[in-house]
Order: sequence, then structure tokens, then C-alpha cells
Amino acid sequence: MANTPCHIIAGPLGVGKTTAILDYLRQHAASQRVGVLVNDFGPVGLDSTTLQAEAPGTKVLNVPGGCICCTMLSELPGCINRLLAEQDLDRLIIEPSGMASPAQVIDLLRDAQLQVKINLQPAVVMLNMVDFDEETYERMGYYQMFCEAADILVFNRCDQATEPKIERARQWAAKL
Repeated sequence: MANTPCHIIAGPLGVGKTTAILDYLRQHAASQRVGVLVNDFGPVGLDSTTLQAEAPGTKVLNVPGGCICCTMLSELPGCINRLLAEQDLDRLIIEPSGMASPAQVIDLLRDAQLQVKINLQPAVVMLNMVDFDEETYERMGYYQMFCEAADILVFNRCDQATEPKIERARQWAAKL
């Protein structure tokens, strides 16, 4: 049996990761068995609850109470194995908390790919076009950690930004 494709959808708090995953699930639920591992930073699993309610056929596992890149990192392979054992999945999506360092999660998954029987796919990092400011993104380590981990960078909420701002973001992203 082939390893399960595993996608990481990361980005800052409130950027729209859960909404993007929901959109994917709505489009592919009839043709794919998808599992989603969600890391809600707080004690209440809002994102996982939303995903389970909106996509009831999807297997959702919440890793609550801590950041998946540090305090919960050692539990990640076991969580993935539990999800894969419960259901024969066509695809696994991991949504780290908006506080998590995607690079740490990616490094762990690269090291554990055989142990957890996944095939790590390019990491998708989402950023909010409305909040985009090249000086802030270059100066703040919080944004840098996301951009450095991205294989694919997606700007969300472009419909709420001006064309000049979108063009500045394109030029900025091209330099990364």
C-alpha cells in the first residue's frame, strides 16, 4: 500500500486555513477519503469542531492544548498513525495552529515519513492580503517563519485589497 499524501496548510492566526480546508473537503468529499489533523492552540477545539460539523464524512482529529511544533511535537507521529489506522485515507491534511512553526512540523514529518507512512507534499502557507505590509513581513520573525517554510505561498482575501497592493505582494513574494 502506498504512503498517504500529507499536506500541511499553515499560516498566521485568522488567515483562513480552516475555510480553505473546508472548501477542499466540499469539493472532494465524494471522491476522496480525507483525514484532517487540527492543532487548536487553546483547550477548546473550535477549528476541529467546525470541520467535523461542516464535513461529517471526514475523519477529524484534534490535537488541543498546546502548540504542535513544540509542546505537542512528540505526539504528532502517534496522532497521524491513529488517524491512518482508523480509516484508509486517500489524503491527510495537517492544520497547525497559527502560532506553530511550520518548519518544525515539516522537519519532524520528513524524519518520520516511513514511521507514519505518509508522503509529505509541498507545504502551503497562507497570508492575509489585507494585512500585507512588506516592511512588517520582513522585520517580524513571526511572518518570516511562515514564509521560509512555504513551498507554496497563498495570499488570501485578495478581493479586499487594491491592485497596487496585490502587485507589491507579488513582487515581494517573487524575491523570496
